[in-house]
Amino acid sequence: MRHLRESESILHRIVTARDFVVGTKKQKQHHQKLVDTICADNFIAYLDKCIEIMEPIDTGITSFQNDHAPLCSVYEHFTLFMKESYENMSCLSIEERSYILNLVKKRLEFMCGDATGVDYLLDPVLLRKDMLNKHKIRAEDALFHSILQEFVINEKNQQIT
Repeated sequence: MRHLRESESILHRIVTARDFVVGTKKQKQHHQKLVDTICADNFIAYLDKCIEIMEPIDTGITSFQNDHAPLCSVYEHFTLFMKESYENMSCLSIEERSYILNLVKKRLEFMCGDATGVDYLLDPVLLRKDMLNKHKIRAEDALFHSILQEFVINEKNQQIT
């Protein structure tokens, strides 16, 4: 999006060229929508707002694109960094902020499986710092369940031999 912002004047020249709105009826409608969007007075403001909204997401993507990112960093990014970023984002209306924070919460719930929770729970550096209570309980239950399951399997194996 930053490249789009940097290329705004080029985009403007392209869409205002005499031969831009050509083709079939459907193509002309599509091209006219592009002209209307790019030539709108608020195009730059909306683009800047989009860039600001995408910044926390881009930070996460950049941080977690390799295989060496610890799971606890992913949890921390969603629960602390993204939440705080959107709460403090001055360009958002109350409704937009609420909508985005709800999406962040839903994504956290989706990706916060047992492995992520247990990893965050047992990380010696974090020691469950800032972990949501419901995630803490879920991770503790998963950890205890896996230990109990391992114990039962070992008991059965000893009885067989």
